[in-house]
Amino acid sequence: MTENSKYDVIIVGGGPGGLSCGKILADNGIKTLLIQRSTHGNSQSFYSGLVYEDSLKGTFGKFWEGK
Repeated sequence: MTENSKYDVIIVGGGPGGLSCGKILADNGIKTLLIQRSTHGNSQSFYSGLVYEDSLKGTFGKFWEGK
C-alpha cells in the first residue's frame, strides 16, 4: 500500500462472510472498507445455509445481548 492509501482492505459485499471478515479485520487494526450495493446490509443476500451459534460467538461475542 502507498502513503496515499486510505484502506488496507476493501471488501465487496455485506453478506455473512463480508461482514464477519470486515469485523475481524477492523478489530485487528486493519483499515477496512466494506462496500454493499443496497442501502442496508444483507438485503441482496440469497444465503440459505445454517449459521451455528458457536461460530458466531467466536466472531461476534455475546451478539444476542448486543455486546
